[in-house]
Amino acid sequence: MCSRAQIVPVMLLASLFGCAPSDASTAKPDQTTTPESSAPAESLAPQFVVSTVSAEPIVRVAIRGGLLAGPTTTYTVYGDGRLELAESHDKPRPKTAPPLPPAQTVSLDADELHAVAALAAAPALIEGDATRVATELHDAGAGIRDGSLYTVDIRLMSYARGKLSLAPVERRFVMIEPTIAAEEHRGGEATQALGALINGLARLCSAKERNQ
Repeated sequence: MCSRAQIVPVMLLASLFGCAPSDASTAKPDQTTTPESSAPAESLAPQFVVSTVSAEPIVRVAIRGGLLAGPTTTYTVYGDGRLELAESHDKPRPKTAPPLPPAQTVSLDADELHAVAALAAAPALIEGDATRVATELHDAGAGIRDGSLYTVDIRLMSYARGKLSLAPVERRFVMIEPTIAAEEHRGGEATQALGALINGLARLCSAKERNQ
């Protein structure tokens, strides 16, 4: 089940999430650091804090099928490091329909949780103008026929880069097939960042399941 989303091949833990170690923020969950004010804002890694509350989601990715009426597959990363994969139906199912599989849960260690949060804290997603980002994502996915619809929710307790400071941060992104759009170089930085986040989650879930 964890391989349901399309995955771009990557290497090792840092490249598993599509970035070099230097690209990720140095702030671990519930920690923060002060950016170097003398450096250009564009060159600074974001500093962020995420919740460690077990019931609070940090990232949620819901994937709804295209033309065929299938289940919605949802990846949810919680503050305590749980990565849950579940399926659901929006409409009542016939009594003769087979039951949905139970939710699957794997545990992320501190570095894995931080890597996911660092992808979610991509400046293109957090700092971008909401209308422009929504337009970019819509246009990038519009040409992909019969694609699945992805809804991505991100929650950070705080985010800072350069002179910008935000707290709390809640973002929602809706797009058709962001992983395919990113692989085909559609759209811009927001499309690439969203595709990297989804690919990273799917890849991590698959890797954790293989090791269990």
